[in-house]
Amino acid sequence: EHTSRPLLSSTAYIAMSSSPSHKRKRISPSTSSSSPVLGHNIRGHDSLLGDSTSHKRTLSSDLCHAPLSAHEYRAMRQFLGDISVSSLMNTRPLVEASSTDTIEQGLTILRTCAISSLPIYDTLSRMYVGMVDALDLAAFVVSSYTRLQAHAQADDADLVVVFGQQLGDVMNMSQANYMAPVLDSASLLEAAENYLQNGWHRVLVVSSDLPSSRRMQDVLGMVTQSDLVATLHESTASAVQAFKCRTLLELGVVEPEFQIGVASVTLQHTLLQALELMLENSYSGIAVVDDAGKIVNCVSASDVKGISKDNFSMLSTPLGELLDSGKKLPVVKMRPYATLGECMAKFVSTGVHRIFLVDDEDIPIDVLTLTDLIRIIMSPR
Repeated sequence: EHTSRPLLSSTAYIAMSSSPSHKRKRISPSTSSSSPVLGHNIRGHDSLLGDSTSHKRTLSSDLCHAPLSAHEYRAMRQFLGDISVSSLMNTRPLVEASSTDTIEQGLTILRTCAISSLPIYDTLSRMYVGMVDALDLAAFVVSSYTRLQAHAQADDADLVVVFGQQLGDVMNMSQANYMAPVLDSASLLEAAENYLQNGWHRVLVVSSDLPSSRRMQDVLGMVTQSDLVATLHESTASAVQAFKCRTLLELGVVEPEFQIGVASVTLQHTLLQALELMLENSYSGIAVVDDAGKIVNCVSASDVKGISKDNFSMLSTPLGELLDSGKKLPVVKMRPYATLGECMAKFVSTGVHRIFLVDDEDIPIDVLTLTDLIRIIMSPR
């Protein structure tokens, strides 16, 4: 019976928007108010850079070598084309939820299984009908908090109603989490192309043996961007090694002379303000910096997995206080002269979806996401 499928640990990830505009943005709190406001002072790209526009760093030209050749890109595509998506999910059960499960149950599943997304199964139609991920739930949490605060302080009864809403009502609420099926006969190259062309962060794998009208009745598994990166990390193929040994500078991820600044908030901003900024600009994670502009942590959509009706008020807590509680893991950061192989290893060992690239003073200068990494291996910049 379908409902007897166990909810077991799996791996599913989200990556920040890969659009160029998510890079090099810095938002500073207003100096004229004790309560910093985000999202209301955005007038354009330049206004987000603040004082950072005048600061530049120049890296040694010795670190910048010849780019990859067309032959090396073809070899990588051939490598990905020889791997089927079905080979990546043989040992991992699918973690799912029902469309009638509550928001509270969905958050519990994501938190307990340490995952970021759930395929949603509708028991009436007996089909998978969509996806819910941490970004969808972040959009729901922010919308609910704003609505409740606009009327009055939320009481326990209000919160029971909020967290009792059904997951089916928040599918793709973020507008960035479309359900994306591929056949089990598809290659990892096809999955990678879908990640980039359609902005997908994961694909559901369906059986090629079933007629198209029935394929969404029995999803075989899910393959994420992190699965692809893990496959590359574990491979010793020469096609992959050619990319692994290149530095981010060689690959054009960071220019020898670069301008400082990524999307960021300060320790004085609240969790709600950080989430609002993310949603308004289609990010799934942003840096948290101190008064000197040095990165101290980050806020991501996955942070909403720790929110419940019992601690809903934490949304109005300054990030500095939340970080002092010790519940956040350290931010993952690397220097721009790291190799792509080192970045792959860091993605796999930490399970993060973005790595912040910092200068020697720990000031963030760029972000490398899973989407960015896949774009690097698929085509020249």
